Amino acid sequence: MDTLSNSRVTAALALISDYDGIALIDLESGHIESAPVTNIFSPLVTGEFDTMCYAGQLNSYVDQLVYSADRDKVLKTMDLKIVEGSLYTGKPYYVNYRLLIDGDIKDYQTRFCNVPAADGKQIAMATYDVSLPLAEYINKVSRTKRQAEAAGTAKSAFLTNFSHDIRTPLNGVMGLMEMARRNVSDVNKVSKYLESMMGESNHLQSLLNDVLDISSLEDNHVSIIHQPMNINVFADNCVSIVSGKMIGKEINLSTAFDNLPHPYVLGDELHLQKALVNILDNAIKFTRDGDIIFFRILEESSDEDNVSYRFEVEDTGIGMRPEFLERIFDPFAQEFKGSSSSHEGSGLGLTISKKLIDLMDGHISIKSTQGVGSKFTVLMTFEIDKDTESSLRGKKPSSADSLKNLRILLVEDDNVNRTITQSILQAEGAITDSATSGEEALQMYTDAPSGFFDIILMDIILPGINGLDATREIRMSGRLDSTTIPIIALTGNAFEDDIRKSKEAGMNAHLSKPVTARVLTETILKFASSPEAQ
Repeated sequence: MDTLSNSRVTAALALISDYDGIALIDLESGHIESAPVTNIFSPLVTGEFDTMCYAGQLNSYVDQLVYSADRDKVLKTMDLKIVEGSLYTGKPYYVNYRLLIDGDIKDYQTRFCNVPAADGKQIAMATYDVSLPLAEYINKVSRTKRQAEAAGTAKSAFLTNFSHDIRTPLNGVMGLMEMARRNVSDVNKVSKYLESMMGESNHLQSLLNDVLDISSLEDNHVSIIHQPMNINVFADNCVSIVSGKMIGKEINLSTAFDNLPHPYVLGDELHLQKALVNILDNAIKFTRDGDIIFFRILEESSDEDNVSYRFEVEDTGIGMRPEFLERIFDPFAQEFKGSSSSHEGSGLGLTISKKLIDLMDGHISIKSTQGVGSKFTVLMTFEIDKDTESSLRGKKPSSADSLKNLRILLVEDDNVNRTITQSILQAEGAITDSATSGEEALQMYTDAPSGFFDIILMDIILPGINGLDATREIRMSGRLDSTTIPIIALTGNAFEDDIRKSKEAGMNAHLSKPVTARVLTETILKFASSPEAQ
C-alpha cells in the first residue's frame, strides 16, 4: 500500500485545502492510514483507535462526534462500498454532515477521490470544517435575496407610481386637446389650453428623460468627457433652465457665483448641469410659496493646475425626516408619495445626480431638518483650462443675439417637426432650406457653392441614408467648407451612446427632441455667427 508521502497521494489531495485530517484507504484490505499530524476522523475523538480498519474508525467517529440526526446518513453514505461505487466515474465524492463539538453544532465535509495510477485500489480522503464558509455563503445568499426583494419591491412601486404619473399628464394633454377642438373659434381659450398642454408635455418629457437616464447609468452607457466650460455661464444656464419651473410659484431664487477667480475649466458640462438641475428641481418642488432657494458656487481651493468648487443648493422648504435621508439617493425613493399629488416625479432625479457626480469623481452630501429646509453640497475638482484664449468662450447670449441672415439647412423627414423647427428658426430671423432625407441633404449641400449654408441641423433616423452617414459624406466631400460647417444633430435619440455616435460621425453637437426654442437658438449661436454681426 502506498503511503501518504507518496506523490500520487499528494496529487490526489491537491484539491483539498484547510483539512482537519487526511488519510489513504486500501480497498482490498479495508485498512486506513492517517497522516501523522492528525487522525482522519479528527483529533477530538477520545482515546486510541483499536484498529486500522476503516469501518471501525468510522463507527467510533460517528458514535463520539457526529450529530445524532446525521449518524445514519454518515454510516450509509461513507460506507466503503458506497464510496467506491460513487468514485467509479472518476469524479470526487463529497459527504456533508454535522458534528457536535463542546455543545456546538459545526458543519463538516468529507471528500474522497481516487489515487492516480493505483488502479482504483486506493482512495484518498480528507475531512474539514466548512462551518465558516457555509455560514458566509448562507449570509451572502440571504443578503442577495433581501437586496433583490427590496429592489423588486422598489421597482414594483415605481412602475405603479410611474404608470399613474405618466397617465396624469397624458390624460391632461388629451383632455386639453379635446377642449381646444370644441372651442376652436375662441382664440383666448385655445391659447390657455395650449399653454396648459405645454406644461403637461414638459412634465411628461421629464418623467421619460429620468427613466432613460437611469437606464443608461445602470447599464454603464454613460461616459464622462472633459471639455472647456465657463463656470459662470454654466451657472447662468442652470438658473435659466429652472426659472421656467418657478412660474406661478412665489419662490425667490437667490444666486451667488459672480467673479469666480478661475471660471475657465475642463469638465463635463452636460452631466454636471443635469446633476445640479435635478437638485434645483427638487428644491423648487418642495419649497413653499414665500420661501427662498439659494444657489451658490464658491471656490474652495486652487493650485497651478486644478481648482475645487463647492456648489450649494439650500432651501427653506419642508425639509426631510432623518430616516428618509438614509435612502434619499436610492432609486425610486419618494418620501411623500401617496400622501400628496403636489410632489409628482419619478423618484429618480436625485439618484441620477448622485450617480453622475460619483462618475465625475465628485462628492454630494445633504443636511436637512423637517420643517426648516434642506441643503445639498456638491464638491468638484476641475483641471484649469490654461489654453483658453478666445474672448467668445463662455459668452452668454444676450437679448440682442439672433439668427438673422443665417442660412440653415434643416434635414427632417417628419412634417410636423420640420414645420415647428422652421417656424422657430424663421422667427429668429434665419433663412431656412429643408431636406427630408439624407440623399436630398447631400444633393442640396453639394449643389450649393461652398459657404452657402452657415449651419446644418441633421436628424439621425432618415429614409435611405441616415443622418450619421450623411454627415460622414459631407465631412469627406473635400469641399472648402466640408470640415468647418457646423452640423448639429437634432434627433429623438437621447442615449449617451447616441451622442457618442454623433460626435464620431463628425457632428459638432447633439440635441435631443423635444428641444426648446431657447436651447436650439443658443446652440446654433455657439457654432455660427450671424453675417450681419460680422
